[in-house]
Amino acid sequence: MSQEHSVNHNKATAAGLLVALGIIYGDIGTSPLYVLKSIIGDEIINADIVLGGISAIFWTLTLITTIKYVTLLLRADNDGEGGILPLYVLIKKMKTKWLIIPAIIGASTLLADGIITPPISVASAIEGIRALPQFSHLNPIPFVILILVGIFFFQQFGTDKVGKSFGPVMVTWFTVIGILGLFNLSSNWSVLKALNPYYAYNLITNHPNGFWLLGAIFLCSTGAEALYHDLGHCGRQNIRLSWGYVKTCLVLSYFGQGAWLMSHLGTKLNGANPFYSIMPSWFLGFGIILATIAAIVASQALISGSFSLINEAIRLNFWPKVKIIYPTNMKGQLYIPSTNWFLLLGCLIVVLYFRESSNMEAAYGMAIVITMFMTSILLVYYMIMKKFPISVIVIFSIVYLVVELSFVIANSAKFMHGGWVTILISGIYVTIITVWHKAKLIKEKYLEFTKFRNHIETLVALSEDESVPKYASNLVFLTSSARIDEIENLQNRL
Repeated sequence: MSQEHSVNHNKATAAGLLVALGIIYGDIGTSPLYVLKSIIGDEIINADIVLGGISAIFWTLTLITTIKYVTLLLRADNDGEGGILPLYVLIKKMKTKWLIIPAIIGASTLLADGIITPPISVASAIEGIRALPQFSHLNPIPFVILILVGIFFFQQFGTDKVGKSFGPVMVTWFTVIGILGLFNLSSNWSVLKALNPYYAYNLITNHPNGFWLLGAIFLCSTGAEALYHDLGHCGRQNIRLSWGYVKTCLVLSYFGQGAWLMSHLGTKLNGANPFYSIMPSWFLGFGIILATIAAIVASQALISGSFSLINEAIRLNFWPKVKIIYPTNMKGQLYIPSTNWFLLLGCLIVVLYFRESSNMEAAYGMAIVITMFMTSILLVYYMIMKKFPISVIVIFSIVYLVVELSFVIANSAKFMHGGWVTILISGIYVTIITVWHKAKLIKEKYLEFTKFRNHIETLVALSEDESVPKYASNLVFLTSSARIDEIENLQNRL
């Protein structure tokens, strides 16, 4: 990695902060739309659930997003690139062959998550219109489908021009939800006692269904993987600095919703959404529009991330070579038609099958929690490779084994409620990656390599032969050899 690249990668700039806010926080930034609604569900609102849920949300954001991803994983860059596959490339030199398993599983579940995140984000935003009396019986499905089709259709034209507005849109979004949260929090400052982790512990251990509520609580951190995956696009310092503002606004939103819930103890939500309920009636229309735009940004970011992940998989021989289009001159922007239309098909099936965001919540998170668990396994080996203190490695392993395994177990309860959809899609991705990778290994067994110098005379003779037309393709010889001084045996090449 060049010195210039290293400096740019680690330097925070105003433009870089704006880009980071625009492209990597869409998923985690729209979580307040549905997390507390999912935690409360159909239960009677009581203080233990409200305070315990908010406390668990705060400490989940702290342990998983802040400490694991922002503090630790952003250090593990492969020539400036982040994500589970670049992390695998970093530790592959340890010659621990079985590490390919968590890499494949993690990449597959992350891709599968891309099929349910756009529907739940868009549906949660559109359904807010039901809070308006004149639209209380509106069927949001046609609008959700129309928006999703539009998002995927415009991928082929590139998103550089639209992408420039993502930063200001998300700055507006986080500022608005932070102010709304603070305004409602000011009516009941006692909710701040939920910062004490005791309330999360009390909910998980003493409430009858407390442990299983972790499946809903986990939804607050589903976009954390994007922080690491977009490291190459935004830079380490830009992500770290912008996360401080994002987390503050998210926490204010959750605590503000908590204050509203505390004023409605002993009742049920009856279809109400705490996120929209804390908005003044005069602001509701603008709030719904802003939430919808933020959901579109979240979907766009996840789709772009899926393209990048497939591109990385192709380079690692984990995925068949498919058509890749570079629709603009913007660095790193690409479009993969096969992935785009497969994701759209999956999103439409999810919308038509679940029909309501509340039903999608029951399935959401099951795939991404597996991705996070697989990433933690690879991170432990990265820490070993980089010779972190043994005490740090042991503490990290124990804490995150307990925390993330608890999330995995709690999310497993979603399997029969729709979680099987994302697991099925993950299984399809795992199968494709495994079969393709195994096929490449089998092919390489039958390849014979020879020293490049043995063919210099032939190549020189070819270049001097004027009877043979010369094309640009004569300038490059592609080889799968891992050594720079070897190429395939031309007489036995498959």
